[in-house]
Amino acid sequence: MKIALVAPRSQPPIEGGAENLWNGLINSLSSLYGVNVTFINPPSFESNLLELLKSYKQFSELDLKEFDRVITTKYPAWACAHNNHVLYMQHTLRGLYDTYPHNLACWLDRKQVRSLFLATRNLETQTFVATSLLRALELASAPTWQLETRSRAVTLVEHAFYSKTEFLNENLVTRQSITNLISKLIFLVGWLNEAGEVWATSFPGPFARACIRLLDAVALSPKRISSYFAISDQVANRVDYFPEKISIQVLYHPTALNFQSFFDVTCAQKGKSKKSLAVKEKQKKSFVLVPGRLESIKRVDLIMRAYKASGIKIPLWVVGKGSQEEKLSKLASEIPGVVMKGFLTPEDLVRAYKT
Repeated sequence: MKIALVAPRSQPPIEGGAENLWNGLINSLSSLYGVNVTFINPPSFESNLLELLKSYKQFSELDLKEFDRVITTKYPAWACAHNNHVLYMQHTLRGLYDTYPHNLACWLDRKQVRSLFLATRNLETQTFVATSLLRALELASAPTWQLETRSRAVTLVEHAFYSKTEFLNENLVTRQSITNLISKLIFLVGWLNEAGEVWATSFPGPFARACIRLLDAVALSPKRISSYFAISDQVANRVDYFPEKISIQVLYHPTALNFQSFFDVTCAQKGKSKKSLAVKEKQKKSFVLVPGRLESIKRVDLIMRAYKASGIKIPLWVVGKGSQEEKLSKLASEIPGVVMKGFLTPEDLVRAYKT
């Protein structure tokens, strides 16, 4: 079986939890008899809405017919089209979902809708397509709890963007059709930007939220996804990550870190059984371990403040690098017990986990 694992490569390139998951998944699948895994990992830019839409389009244009199965785990990779497309959900763009700022509006206001109406009319000579796209964006901007709007938005897109030669009982939005949808959204952003509509480029903002949630709703429709998996119960239970009334199987992901090798080598070096070694490991001084990229979206500062408020006496180890390293180091210097460990090699990270 030929399997394609399709995933975005962050820009600038970084190594974090997602990369560890992908490497672990590749290793696990490749160990199965008769399975050949190809990792498709094009660069994905997402510093603004236009860049992100272009990244979605890039994945929608991939030709994956040579593969028997395609696996995606996060945006914008799941815009790709395949008859056997398996979703193994890590997360959506959380800043437009569960961590969307509470001070920002969800709904597009009347003035914004009016501007969108003019833009869609300029985009489409077909009134039906123009009004369907506008209405789909309005539905996609609905608050999280109004889940029924998701399927209504997808239905509008189905009927507006299918050509006469396509059938609704086949995979929703072929490679050409979903690319067409994304192209229209890219045009809208450009048109609104040239018209001086600053709100259209706000990222995050209600228009960006509507565009990406509409694309995700279409991309993750049961007519395009053959099986749904999630990396944890927490992810599976996020109400707006998945379509309504579908079965989601939780499958804890493999890791690329070699725990068994470390354990075996340590036992051999010390000439002790695994059981006696495990007892001694538990007797070592404990610490709270926080591994990950030091970026604002990870909210490590919140963990530090929670640690301070808790009053616990064991150290807090913060492991990783990122753009927030200097800021977090300054905060760490103000909180006794917080230790900035920087980047750890895979071997040292395994030792930290084992401790």
